Amino acid sequence: MRISQMVLLAGVLASAVNASTVLTLNPESGGVSGQPGQVVGWGFTIQDSQFWVTVAGMDFCSSFDANMDSFPCNSTHPVPHGTYLDFTPFNFVDSPPSSMGGPDMSQLNFSYNPPCDTIGPCTGTGAFTIDAGTPIAALLTGVIVVDYNLWLGDPTSGGVRQGGDNFITANASVLVTPEPESLMLMGTALAAVGFLLLRRRSPWLAQ
Repeated sequence: MRISQMVLLAGVLASAVNASTVLTLNPESGGVSGQPGQVVGWGFTIQDSQFWVTVAGMDFCSSFDANMDSFPCNSTHPVPHGTYLDFTPFNFVDSPPSSMGGPDMSQLNFSYNPPCDTIGPCTGTGAFTIDAGTPIAALLTGVIVVDYNLWLGDPTSGGVRQGGDNFITANASVLVTPEPESLMLMGTALAAVGFLLLRRRSPWLAQ
């Protein structure tokens, strides 16, 4: 009886630990846009008022169930029309707790400067490259998944890890937009059609 109560208590504490972490994307809506062949991505903040956080990995997936899916999930639940590059291997992300409730760790802005090292730093969750030939106006939807660990104390200075890997998600999407040249051609074509229609209705233009 005592053992089962301890197991139950451990489960409750683990749930409470997991619930204490908040992920916010930048933009907060999770919606970004880009042209076929272009690289897009998201900035982010992670907030936890109780524990230190270390980020072990990130992915952009069509869906993710922490109880069912493997991580990284791009092989089992890929987002179509693109490939994702996780920035975590290039930037070890370390977050101290924030007692004031504000973001205590941030790579708020997305920046892609390969090779993503000290020469070309990359920040944010990672980079999603839109496939060339992706249909214009396609909306590629999914979730950003963060694999993270919680620590009691600074993990780089004697902190104690709390449990195993945790996962948190935030809705994200990529809207595929036309290239500027295509927009210019479209605008020219629409202007020409408009002029022809106006000419038919205006006798003085037809002369």
